[in-house]
Amino acid sequence: MLTEDKQSKTVQTVVFQEDPVLLDTTYSRNGQTIGYVVYNQFVPGPNGTTAKAYDVKLDNVFAKFKQKGVNELVLDLRYNRGGYVSSATNLASLMGKDVGSKVFYWQRWNSKVKADYDQKYGTGKWDIQNFVAKPQNIGANLSKVHILTTSSTASASELIINGLKPFMNVVTIGTTTVGKNVGSITISDASNKIKLPPAKQVDFVKKSGRSPQKPYAGGSNRSKS
Repeated sequence: MLTEDKQSKTVQTVVFQEDPVLLDTTYSRNGQTIGYVVYNQFVPGPNGTTAKAYDVKLDNVFAKFKQKGVNELVLDLRYNRGGYVSSATNLASLMGKDVGSKVFYWQRWNSKVKADYDQKYGTGKWDIQNFVAKPQNIGANLSKVHILTTSSTASASELIINGLKPFMNVVTIGTTTVGKNVGSITISDASNKIKLPPAKQVDFVKKSGRSPQKPYAGGSNRSKS
């Protein structure tokens, strides 16, 4: 309740969250059908919900691209600083070429965390993430994917770039990315009131098996299409 000059005003709280799937469209140029999508954060759905509304929206975007016969893709990650790797897996699975259920990435933790997770989930059952079979996948029809980057492009965005390169022609256009080839989880107390982010970090190793870049040592370099 706010009071000013003897007038009372009631203010109600509103939860506001940006839709990360900002824009999608298609263009026809020189006999090619080009799909363009602006994606600003890897998040499956609105905060406070378990629904994967934003992942589903991306699914619908790529279903439309597939229906229109898109054979060139421009993925705009210029302002995407990362987010959930589950959403990165979903997006990569929508455009990966002949990926099926192949390995998208695997995680490399320190020995203490690895021993703890091996005990909880079983050795070799938690640290590998495969692509997911998606009927909306357009990879088979793509000659290449262009990814727009800036110095704000980081984390899960770089996972997309590095994770797709072993399977298809990925062209990055823009400035060098952050170079954050690690992820993290948040540790909370029992009441979920005290959070310590990022409490644990993990290296993401791409499918080719090459060692990842040192964190923050420089990201993907600019390329010309």
